[in-house]
Amino acid sequence: MAFSKHAISGTFIWLGVGHTADLSCISEETQLVLVDANPSALKKLEKQYSTKGSKKGNHIFTSVCLAPQAGEAEFYHYNLSEYSALSELTGLRQLFPGIKLKATQTLTTIAVADFIRSQPLSTQNNTLRIDIIDQCLPFLCALAQDGMLELFNYLELQTSTESLYQNAATTSDIVQFLSKQGYELRSQDNSDPDLPTLGFTLNPLWQTLQSVQQQLVEEKKNSEQTQAHQAKVLAEKETKLIEVNKQRDEQKAAKEKQTVRLKELQTQYKTLLTQNRHLQTQTKDNAAQLEQLKAELLKAEAQITLIRDLFFKNDTFQGSEGQ
Repeated sequence: MAFSKHAISGTFIWLGVGHTADLSCISEETQLVLVDANPSALKKLEKQYSTKGSKKGNHIFTSVCLAPQAGEAEFYHYNLSEYSALSELTGLRQLFPGIKLKATQTLTTIAVADFIRSQPLSTQNNTLRIDIIDQCLPFLCALAQDGMLELFNYLELQTSTESLYQNAATTSDIVQFLSKQGYELRSQDNSDPDLPTLGFTLNPLWQTLQSVQQQLVEEKKNSEQTQAHQAKVLAEKETKLIEVNKQRDEQKAAKEKQTVRLKELQTQYKTLLTQNRHLQTQTKDNAAQLEQLKAELLKAEAQITLIRDLFFKNDTFQGSEGQ
């Protein structure tokens, strides 16, 4: 599988490298991370590579089974080992009628995003190559979801024009997905027309666009938060104003009620004052009448006394004459 010129700088991560990969065109200064789920295949490649006097410190050989999410999964071993996978084959039988399942194995998988995150990536010119046909699109989706895909300026992907594994994506599916992630298809190696290798470059304007869009989203969010806060403050002020108006109306009603009550009390006071004056006048009149009655009574008592005295005198005189 041929490499494009960009593949000789930065950090180069190759998933599903196998044991027949040609690494001769890659500069020894390039940080290489070579990954395969088959330990024996990786050991063969490492042995071949080490005999050529390469700088081993710049190359990492890792035997690990990657998946979109971490966990346990069934790995299908086929007699064509380079097509062993985490998925059952379907259309691959049309390409290789003699392919057969040798065994299945339960493997503990590592999430591809976690694996990429743990690698010594360069600040620029990173390349990701995926030669795992059934997991190519799931890997890309997982990396995009975790914000890891944009760390790679270049992508080299082995694809298939038809779905070769259960639920596996096709070449057109991958092109369509990556176009929405800001990647442009820049090369297509059709040495094997059924399994074309695609080369993608991340459009530099895409990151600028994403940054602007993110800024717009944040500004919109801040604006919405500000509007929500202002609406809340306005609602609180309106509520407070309603309460103040209610209190004012209640106070006004209470004042009006007190005014009416005051007028009633004033009227009652005037009435009582008038009655009191009448009573005082009556009291004075009654006192005068009482004094007059007392005088008349004294006069009557004096007359009665006089009459009584005269009566007794007359009785005494008559008694003397009779003797």
